[in-house]
Amino acid sequence: MLDLTKPLETLGFTESETSVFLKLSKTGKATAADLARSAKMNRTTVYSILKQLIAKGLVVEDLGTQKRLFHIAPTENIKLLMKDEADQLKKKEAAANSVIDELAKIAETADYVIPKIQFVTEDRIEHFMYQRADEWDASILKGDFGYWGFQEQLFVEKHNKWIDWYWNRVDDRIDLKLISNSSAAEQEMAAKNYKNRNIAFWKDTIQFSATLWIMGDYIVSIVLTQSPNYLVEIHDAVLAQNMREVFKGIWTDLEVKKGEVKEEKI
Repeated sequence: MLDLTKPLETLGFTESETSVFLKLSKTGKATAADLARSAKMNRTTVYSILKQLIAKGLVVEDLGTQKRLFHIAPTENIKLLMKDEADQLKKKEAAANSVIDELAKIAETADYVIPKIQFVTEDRIEHFMYQRADEWDASILKGDFGYWGFQEQLFVEKHNKWIDWYWNRVDDRIDLKLISNSSAAEQEMAAKNYKNRNIAFWKDTIQFSATLWIMGDYIVSIVLTQSPNYLVEIHDAVLAQNMREVFKGIWTDLEVKKGEVKEEKI
């Protein structure tokens, strides 16, 4: 016989409600005292649980008997319970959509646009990068075609398949310029000669412990050197513009001092 504990919990039953409901379902009918003994609960607690189950339409009380007997309600009532929950879910969804629509209208007319921030947990990082790449590219192509920032070497070691996928489908106009540390993984990637993917190896004394990209109006930070790993995406045109100018300045200085920096096509 199927254990109904998990299905009932999925339907929103508490542990106590599940216990009382299953005890009652086995006997068909019982007094609160009988249920209290079989479930090993206080009788007052059982009465309280029975009232909750009656309110949900899953238990009925027989008022025509000398003893207060409780019965399992017809099984169709469980379907009604699901219908009620589905109706509530539809109402919540409609309310959420109304809030989203109104906030979007406010954002369009307000002088200050609230930055959109997404925090991505370790198990979703690579999926998120595949999912968001087209949006990031579109934002880059609306501006100066520059893809700026710095990169820790662990990113290439952990996500080399994503890098290959990205550069095999990217628009040729996108021009990546990242600062990083020299590593075996970077050298292997350099041998693939992806067009417009430039990595400058900057000062051996500086070891990057995170990756930061500026892509159009997006800023993405990825931390792989601590556990759990995580990614943060910020959609903020003003902040991205300022950070882009900083990295343009750094890159210009590196180009002026070419004798002090090794640059690879990666």
